[in-house]
Amino acid sequence: MSVNTAGDINSGGKLYDDVQSAAAIAAERLEKSTREAYQSSLQHFAEFCEEGGYPDPRSTRYPQIPSLMAARFYQLSQVNTSVAPAEKLRSAVNWHYTTLSMLTPSQPADCWVEEEDVNGNIIARGNPAKAQIVRQVLRGLVKLGKRAGTAKRAVPMSLQLLGDINTFVDSENSPFNEVTRR
Repeated sequence: MSVNTAGDINSGGKLYDDVQSAAAIAAERLEKSTREAYQSSLQHFAEFCEEGGYPDPRSTRYPQIPSLMAARFYQLSQVNTSVAPAEKLRSAVNWHYTTLSMLTPSQPADCWVEEEDVNGNIIARGNPAKAQIVRQVLRGLVKLGKRAGTAKRAVPMSLQLLGDINTFVDSENSPFNEVTRR
């Protein structure tokens, strides 16, 4: 793992080695299986971005990442009954943008900021998983999932079925007799 510190620490010295060791410890904070799942999710997201003509979001921070995440969430929701793959992608992006390799003094880990530079270009800083559109789309998918799985009202019982149940309960072969009715 290499550490991008924007030139703050020169490579080759003891301090640089200590920073590399600290980065390795930070990377180990997640279980191996979780890191592998996140790497896989990030790889699929990178391929999705590159297919759309955008750079790899694992190495380049740009303003369209939150919108691309929202589009990917939508795609995932179309092929999965669960919102878990979208939540895993958000968690993977959040984790990736809080690693030492993505953090520099000018990059906050707890928010997404888009600013205009002196030339009028939009500069993205921070963690795209914290962008408002990402949170809103994910909340919306969770809400849709809850609605899809829960009927608002039970289907009413037909009069014919109600009559059949009544006939069965009152019949001699019914397990419901005078003793159980008391």
